[in-house]
Amino acid sequence: PLSSDMTKILKYWYFFYLCLIVMVGSTVKLLSNDKPLYCKTESKSYYPAIEEWVTGSSRDKQFNTDTWKQYQYQSCTWAPVPYAYYQQNFEATLESPCSEVSATQYHWLGTDHLGRDIAAGLINGCKVAVQIGLGSILLILSIGLFLGVLAGYFGNKGLRINALSLTTNGLLLMGICVYIYVLSPVLSLGQLSATHKWVFLLLPLGAAVLVIVIDKTSKKMTTLALTLPVDTIIMKMVELFTTIPKLLFLIAVLSIMDRSTFTIIVIIGCFGWTTVAKLVRAEILKVKEQEFILAVKLYDLPTLRIIWKHILPNVVAPVVTYACFGTAAAITAEAGLSYLGLGLPANEVSWGSMLSNSRDHLQAYWLVLLPGTCLFLTIYSLHKAGSYFRTKQQPTQLKAIETYF
Repeated sequence: PLSSDMTKILKYWYFFYLCLIVMVGSTVKLLSNDKPLYCKTESKSYYPAIEEWVTGSSRDKQFNTDTWKQYQYQSCTWAPVPYAYYQQNFEATLESPCSEVSATQYHWLGTDHLGRDIAAGLINGCKVAVQIGLGSILLILSIGLFLGVLAGYFGNKGLRINALSLTTNGLLLMGICVYIYVLSPVLSLGQLSATHKWVFLLLPLGAAVLVIVIDKTSKKMTTLALTLPVDTIIMKMVELFTTIPKLLFLIAVLSIMDRSTFTIIVIIGCFGWTTVAKLVRAEILKVKEQEFILAVKLYDLPTLRIIWKHILPNVVAPVVTYACFGTAAAITAEAGLSYLGLGLPANEVSWGSMLSNSRDHLQAYWLVLLPGTCLFLTIYSLHKAGSYFRTKQQPTQLKAIETYF
């Protein structure tokens, strides 16, 4: 029988699984690579795969082409999966994990219809899931927290802006945008000298300093202030973005834009912040009327300090809970788009693209079973983690409630 400590560890297996996915996704080049981790030739040592993982490419030019495969090595250490996810082996296509060819050519989990290694594809799928999941949820939380705090704390009458400061800063920011838009193509073509490039970069910086100076001195020049109904504005934005069908919009945008990880992260993030904004707004409306916040305001502390130190800590718990579910939703969205052929480029392998390739080869069960299992376990683990944080946030047992007093 298992000990009580081991039982507790197994009870929270999904946290260990998520940590494993993050570790695998961040060390793809070390786990799956057609270049050696270490090799020695002519009494000289090389670390091509490690250098590629650290810097993005090998410092030795001979390893940036296929000529290195012709050398005779005195010693060599390969990655656990000696194939890159894009590498094709047409002599071993649709080989099952248990076949003789898979064992002799080190295709531990078989190959697909193009001869690409399944294990290498699963490892690269971990990288895609980590990038899409974490990148999207960070963008969602950044936008949602900012707008939710503005709507909840200031409401419709709490944010007053000096009219002169608003006008001058707006004109300066518009000028900076026009300046960058007009001169950035010239800068990219290399038609400016080194001195002009520095001027190009320093002028926006000087304008930003001027914005700060105007903002500080405008209060002494005029007392005319404008009250911005930020709560109404942000809630109208939430209603607008909520009415747009996200999946159809993703398909429409990705059909006309360059398909990349960055594009998918931006689109998911720009249309997923509404839930966080509404959640944060509701929590702040509840917290800001409590007695300890009213007492803090009596000390005339800066608004940013009140929000950062006294309000946001009371909003973190529900936001962390949503982050787990939001990450799962982002990974699911990428897998669905890749399954439809509208996700990442064709040369990039993810769990969704592997499932998409299995539609034409139904006899190859491993093309469905292996990526489907990884996708299911990842999403299930994120939902379990979200449920765990939600349970900790809202205890239901009397014994747990007593710990709050």
